[in-house]
Amino acid sequence: MKPIDWKGMTGVRVEAKQERNCRPPRVLDKIALLLLLLLIPNVSWAGDDQVSVIDVKGSPRLMKANSVWLGDCETGAAIDDGDRIFTGEGDAVDLRFGSEEMNILRIEKDSDVAIAKKTDPVSVLLASGRLMAKIKKLPKGSSFEVRTPVAICGARGTGWFVETDSNKSAFGVFENSIYVKGIDRSGNIIEDELSLTEGQKTLIDRFDKPGAIEKLSEADLNKWNDLIKELEPNDIKQRPKPTIEQREELNIDLDKQAELLQTKLDKMNKIDAMETRIGVVGEGALTGPGGASGRSMLGPDDDKKERDGSQLETINR
Repeated sequence: MKPIDWKGMTGVRVEAKQERNCRPPRVLDKIALLLLLLLIPNVSWAGDDQVSVIDVKGSPRLMKANSVWLGDCETGAAIDDGDRIFTGEGDAVDLRFGSEEMNILRIEKDSDVAIAKKTDPVSVLLASGRLMAKIKKLPKGSSFEVRTPVAICGARGTGWFVETDSNKSAFGVFENSIYVKGIDRSGNIIEDELSLTEGQKTLIDRFDKPGAIEKLSEADLNKWNDLIKELEPNDIKQRPKPTIEQREELNIDLDKQAELLQTKLDKMNKIDAMETRIGVVGEGALTGPGGASGRSMLGPDDDKKERDGSQLETINR
């Protein structure tokens, strides 16, 4: 949208701006409309590479990259590539990937976890222990991977768990799906891939391919439900989740709002353009060519009214 050129305009318009020293209401309306358009929700993660600790239970420890010292792992701590987190009995750590609580990693007790790479593709190393991941917002085409000494799994927006003791690893899916691959004796990824969907899990032995698919246990499901309850704000817990039809209706409503706002903004631009043209023509009519009084621009009726007015003024005197 082209801004109004106040300096290029003359006469009454400029004087009004100088006296009030503020923006015209129409410009403020435009700014408000543009802000509303920008506030229409966008579902992209925008490549946000922040990783931070959002919750801690017990006394977990944090070792920064290129350091041999263990420090306290505290809420609010920033996590960088190469950082390592250790949890003991009764400990737990929740990590947030991105600026919103859409991508959460729960590190459970007796675990050794390192953040190998916090940008796409995100890579987490689980040396031992157990973690659960709740991934909802990833850029299109990106992935979130967890690697153990035994296998590797990846997802593109899902909920799952990984557990390992360095000799075998278990993978289970609570939402959507993940892929799982084994690792050979040379440390290379075995190309044979197993896809797990909601409610399924598998066990992989060291240097082997993924095993048979099994059902998630009740204990696994209970842990997942507890995590979801903890992550949801109190006001959201009481509200039923919208159905697919309700979400589609919401998206349609947002599209309509954006379209109406854009239409109103276009109309304002047209009105401004018309007012600008009228202002220029009006000034030419008042001054006339060559700086004349402009009486020649008046019609016969207007000229007669002016003469009658002069005569009336003379009689009154």
